[in-house]
This record gives sequence, structure tokens and C-alpha cells, in this order.
Amino acid sequence: MKALLMSRKRQFTIYIIACFFPVVSQLTINYAIAVLIGTATEGELKTFWKALLFSFIAVAVVSLLYVFFRLMRIGFIRDIILDVRKLAFEKIQSLSFEGFNKKSKATYMSNLINDINLFEEHFFLKLINIIFWCAYESSDFYDYISQWMYLAIRRVASFV
Repeated sequence: MKALLMSRKRQFTIYIIACFFPVVSQLTINYAIAVLIGTATEGELKTFWKALLFSFIAVAVVSLLYVFFRLMRIGFIRDIILDVRKLAFEKIQSLSFEGFNKKSKATYMSNLINDINLFEEHFFLKLINIIFWCAYESSDFYDYISQWMYLAIRRVASFV
């Protein structure tokens, strides 16, 4: 598996970065709402409308970027699964006639279809979950991103 992932180093790096984006998007939406509520409680209508506009723009941009990064992750997964299927098919083709007949055709079909689909579901889903929860629950990462996002949102909201 490591060889497959490292054969596409650039795509794997993009995949890992794309796995972090749900955390950033969640924090951005949380802070956009927090800024909106904060400005609503201050009582200044002009600042509230600026924050409202910024919040809508932030949510729209984050949603579009989320879809983009999701498509990038799906593309990488599709390519890796295709490579796994090719390797499995090549292994089956390299068997001798006697070796091939030791197992039923249904076993080979199951290996090519069901087992690889299970691999796809479990491996990539677990990897995304580990990255998401480690990043989201890590207090240092969360504090760093939180402070950075708060400052960025307040600065942009003051210019709008």
C-alpha cells in the first residue's frame, strides 16, 4: 500500500491537505457565525450588515472550496483503487492454469470487486477520520487556527 501511495506523491500530498479542509471550513463557518452574533449584540446596525455580508460570502466561498477539495480527494481515491485493481488482475493473470483452477472464478471476482471496495471504504474513510479528528481535537492546532481565523474574519469584516 505504501508503494501505491508513494507512486503518486503529489496527489497523496494534495489528498492529505484536502483532508484538513473540513476542519478549516468548520472553523470558518463557526467564526463567521460568532462574528455575526457578536456584532448583533453590539447594537450597531451598520457593523451588523457588514458582518452579515461577510458571513454569507465566507460560507459561500468555504462551501465551494469544500466541494473542490472533495472532488480532489475522490479523484485520488479513484486512481489508487484503479491501481489496486490492476495489480490484483495482473496477479491473477500471472497464475498458471493449474494455480488458477485451485480457486473458483467467484473467488477471484469477489477479490476484484468486493474486497477492493471494502478496502476503499475502510482505509480511506479511516484515514480521513483520523486526520479530521486529530486536527479538530488537537488543542494546539485548534487554538492556532482559531486565533488566525478570528483575526482574519475581524479584519475582513472591518473592511467590508
